[in-house]
Amino acid sequence: MKAIGIDNGEETTSRILKTTGNAYSIKLTPDRAKLSGNKDDLSYVTVEVVDKQGNRVPDANTMVHFSVSGAGKLAAVGNGDPADMMSFHDGKCKVFRGKCLAIIQSNGRPGTVTLRAKATGVKVGNTEIKMI
Repeated sequence: MKAIGIDNGEETTSRILKTTGNAYSIKLTPDRAKLSGNKDDLSYVTVEVVDKQGNRVPDANTMVHFSVSGAGKLAAVGNGDPADMMSFHDGKCKVFRGKCLAIIQSNGRPGTVTLRAKATGVKVGNTEIKMI
């Protein structure tokens, strides 16, 4: 289904909704691929449970477990669900509407940090962020 916003006869926005398949893998999308080497810099990584075509599965509600190696650490996780009372610092997070967020913090040294996200029944997601 495609919805189109029209203002004065011109298309101003559009949105496509697709029926998704079964949960297949975890997709990690950092807001930045490089961070400065100081401890005040953060990368916000969007975590999505997706189908084989890469579409977010909005009814997925699986628990995602995170691990970090290299030049950084997992600062916090969250999912936007107002009813969820899990700690932001547990290293795991249940997806809400098919997604959640992981925040990576530099350890103050240059290098690469690798974030790994795994959940039961889906392929593991990995991403790397450079600390410069």
